[in-house]
Amino acid sequence: MNPPTSPIRTRAHVVYLIDRSGSMRQFGEEGYSSVQSAIEELPAVRGDDCLVSVITFDHKHTRVAQGALAAQYVLPEEAVAPRGLTALRDALKDTIEYMGTLPSHQKKFLVVFTDGQDNSSKTSTAQIKSMLSALDADISWLAAAEADMQTAEHLGIDEKDVMKVGCTGINMTQAIRSSSYKASTGFSQLQRRSSVE
Repeated sequence: MNPPTSPIRTRAHVVYLIDRSGSMRQFGEEGYSSVQSAIEELPAVRGDDCLVSVITFDHKHTRVAQGALAAQYVLPEEAVAPRGLTALRDALKDTIEYMGTLPSHQKKFLVVFTDGQDNSSKTSTAQIKSMLSALDADISWLAAAEADMQTAEHLGIDEKDVMKVGCTGINMTQAIRSSSYKASTGFSQLQRRSSVE
């Protein structure tokens, strides 16, 4: 008789998709520190063994980190330095495909931060909507500055998981931090206020 197998413990994996297009300069140095400080908080919020992946995009997208231990990870500052145009849907396609390769027992979180309109993607809205509908993950969509919240809703993301973000570095810091503490019912009114005031 075989010994009973113990269930695999769920491990959190947070994937950040971060806009680094030229307009992100408005957030200054806090554009980098916002993401890094959120990563540093992940072990306390998601567990000591939480994994983190970071994908950045402008007109190109780059997998900066893939499945790194959050407790030890330091984001290279140059990885989020603003430049270029905005190919949001192309970056989303790559990110969703990547998340589809992750182990099924991981608890997956996708955090998208963008501050503008897609102006250079080849991937269609319909393609992304279909891919997102099949993705088993908790999604937080942070629409900053000139970004339209309806972009996320057109992609099929629930309104409760979409938050407007103001134009300052403090707004960005509050918003990315809030993505770690968002309840299953979505962003709270307090979190929403802190991201725009």
